[in-house]
Amino acid sequence: MVITRHGKGDRERVCQLFTRHTSYLRDTAFWLWIHRIWPDEDSIIYLAKDGEDVVGHYAVLPFTLCNGKERLRAGLGVHAFIAPPYRKKMPIFYLTRQCYQACKEEGIDVLFGFPNENFRLIQEKVEGWHCVSSFLAWTRPVKSEDLPSLSLPSSLAVRPLDWNAPADLALLDDLFTLSPSPAAFHVPRSLSLWKRRFAQHPQVTYRPFFVFSSKSEETFPLAAFVLKEFENLEKNELVGHLMDYVALPPLSHAALIDASVSAFSPRVSSLAYWPVHSVMEDTLREKGFIEDGFSTFFAIKILNDSLEEHPLLRKKKAWHLPLSLSDAF
Repeated sequence: MVITRHGKGDRERVCQLFTRHTSYLRDTAFWLWIHRIWPDEDSIIYLAKDGEDVVGHYAVLPFTLCNGKERLRAGLGVHAFIAPPYRKKMPIFYLTRQCYQACKEEGIDVLFGFPNENFRLIQEKVEGWHCVSSFLAWTRPVKSEDLPSLSLPSSLAVRPLDWNAPADLALLDDLFTLSPSPAAFHVPRSLSLWKRRFAQHPQVTYRPFFVFSSKSEETFPLAAFVLKEFENLEKNELVGHLMDYVALPPLSHAALIDASVSAFSPRVSSLAYWPVHSVMEDTLREKGFIEDGFSTFFAIKILNDSLEEHPLLRKKKAWHLPLSLSDAF
């Protein structure tokens, strides 16, 4: 067995690895999206091989992180996996540490990720990752007599955004330009990023919308957001997720939540939103959401030694975390 960087001919073998051993659809279209289309640069991918067979995988997706004037080269760690028959022969950290070294040599300052329960302990105890936050999604039913109403204010109007309409893309581009950047570490939002993340995903149909004022002749949007509707087969219900949003300051987070809920299809019966930052968390609480949904573990690994004493990287409140940062959604 050998550990090597991803090379020519390996793409199909990686797809076969995940198709054979997991329930996920990991075909060529998905591989191209996650490793060549969505990230800022091509992914850094390391593989464990037994002859020509790929039996292990780990990848880092390069992104820029910004906080004010500070810019860091970052990487999202994804899809750490060893085929079951090889797990005693090849611990996952044999593979990941070579990928980390390559990332460091190529100028990646910090890694971030949302590992599952099986991998997070290895990352913390063996690989030196730091848990920034472990949190639950905030949930509530769409309709409940005992909870605050989630209805679109009469002062607002919501309409779909068309990825194929140049006029809509121009509005969205201008909205990104005019909206303030999050006062926290974030992957800079842009027309390009949203097109790559949402419009070009080969397996999921995301639903983008604009929010306008309904009480003026102003045709420029106050906000835009992207929704996902997920079918929870165990509970036989359709769950609504707010994937990401961009808004101008006059629009409150409460109004944004109301607008997003109004855009879901009638079949959506429950909601599961991430607490993107402290203001959103407070607003979700006021809107009757409770912190009892699916669990998420957010962690970082600093590769640039000069950032070891950084005052903010390890603090939850210093991060802006939309659901769209996770490849799982």
